[in-house]
This record gives sequence, C-alpha cells and structure tokens, in this order.
Amino acid sequence: MTPPLVQFMSSVDALTPSDLSNVRYFVVASAPCAASVMDKIKETKMPSVVFVEGYGMTESGPVVAMSPAGSHVAGSCGQLVPNTRAKVVDIKTG
Repeated sequence: MTPPLVQFMSSVDALTPSDLSNVRYFVVASAPCAASVMDKIKETKMPSVVFVEGYGMTESGPVVAMSPAGSHVAGSCGQLVPNTRAKVVDIKTG
C-alpha cells in the first residue's frame, strides 16, 4: 500500500475495523510513511495488524529491504532481504 492510500484509508469513516478483520499484515512501500499516519490507521482501523514498511524498485526484483514483522520502526525500510547486497555511496566522491 502506498502512503497516500494509507492516509486515505485512515480518514474514511465508512471503513471500520470489522471491514479489515481478516488483515494480519499491512505492507507500506513506495515512499516513507509518516508516523502520524501509521499511528492513526493503527488506532482507528487496524489495532491488531502487524505493520511493515519496505523498499524496492522494479530493477531489483522488486523488494530490497523490509522491516521484520513485529518490529516496525516508523520511517525505516528495515533490513535487506536475504540474498541482497547494498552499498552506500557518496554521490560526490563515488
């Protein structure tokens, strides 16, 4: 789910926790999701759901990193998925 859709879902009064009662995990990706948005949807719509944020791109197949289930930190894309390597590079110095 993208952050704008998460924000939309959190503001729709017609969407109730019972509508989402079968959801166990909720993955947010494509951009960082504000902690306030995540907190609002957790409190109002999905109090027992495990939230996970991830990072990826089409060229990487598509997931690069995910937060481990049950240990989500708002704004963090988590850890590299298995069999993935990453390198932090300074744009100026390479």
